[in-house]
Amino acid sequence: MPPTISVITPSCGRPAGLVLAERMLQRQTIQPDEWIVESGSTLTPGPANFTENLWNAVSRARGDYLV
Repeated sequence: MPPTISVITPSCGRPAGLVLAERMLQRQTIQPDEWIVESGSTLTPGPANFTENLWNAVSRARGDYLV
């Protein structure tokens, strides 16, 4: 069975960036099994927000590889 791939995108209210990321994901030769967009941090935008969103997404990811 081939390995599964999870793509994680930490975000903070950047819908235009997510549209671009989705376009780039669609162009990949190997499609991910899941795409997790995490933007639920209660912190203000910045490094701490990014870190919280990233860790929240990692805890939900189910793929063998996280990108």
